[in-house]
Amino acid sequence: MSTSTASGYQVDETPTKTKLLTALFAIGGVLSLPTGILLLGASSAPAVGVAGNVTGILTVLAIGTFVFGGISLTLAYGLWNVRAWSWYGTVLVTVSSIGLSLWVLLQAGSLPWYNLLIALAVLWALWDDQAAFGLDHQLPV
Repeated sequence: MSTSTASGYQVDETPTKTKLLTALFAIGGVLSLPTGILLLGASSAPAVGVAGNVTGILTVLAIGTFVFGGISLTLAYGLWNVRAWSWYGTVLVTVSSIGLSLWVLLQAGSLPWYNLLIALAVLWALWDDQAAFGLDHQLPV
């Protein structure tokens, strides 16, 4: 159970939708660790007939995976404890995910719909639970 007093709004428990987001980010962060380890292992294993720059690409991907995992776990902690910074961080990561999905659409001609739908659901849940974080953003409509 979490307690927060951001902007004078008292929260005695983490909202249910925020708990679900916490689980998604925590699972993503935890699964990033073995993924990064596998990528590092693949980058250091001698490969027959593989171009030399593939190992460099795999190393960069491994580092990116570890960074993503750390960010995900940090955001999961903040969401669980209903911290305003985690609300903003999660919005930033989610909007970046939407941008990446649109970039994939432009590059590959196909859109990863599941990523887009999950990102929109995350934004909706954050928007709906913003009062718990002590925030009161209004739509400009």
